[in-house]
Amino acid sequence: MTSDAIEAFELRRRFGDFWAVRNATFTVKRGSVAVLAGPNGAGKTTTVRMLTTVLRPSKGSARVVGFDVVKEYLEVRRRIAYMPQDYATVGDITPYEFITYSLMMRGVGYFTASREAKKWLDLLGLRQVA
Repeated sequence: MTSDAIEAFELRRRFGDFWAVRNATFTVKRGSVAVLAGPNGAGKTTTVRMLTTVLRPSKGSARVVGFDVVKEYLEVRRRIAYMPQDYATVGDITPYEFITYSLMMRGVGYFTASREAKKWLDLLGLRQVA
């Protein structure tokens, strides 16, 4: 298995005649922190959406934790969490309820989602109400 958490090679995304991302090529090593910085409209959000399998790249390729974001998108989704900045919850729910709901929306059964939510909240020291 590769030591890279993210590998992008000439990653591109086009919307009509406009190229939002052009030839993004970079790697992020496992265990490191990466930052995408740039002005509004630079393609940061589009790049993240391609890496998280929300958008399909128009050209190029990317791997996240060793899996191709197009051919193995389900494997990528099983291994990452993506929380867009404009994501909002409905009502006043607990972290446990939020994570369980989010996992179920991704196709995970209730009992598995509940167990995973408790496991991760315990690991992070965040579970108060389950």
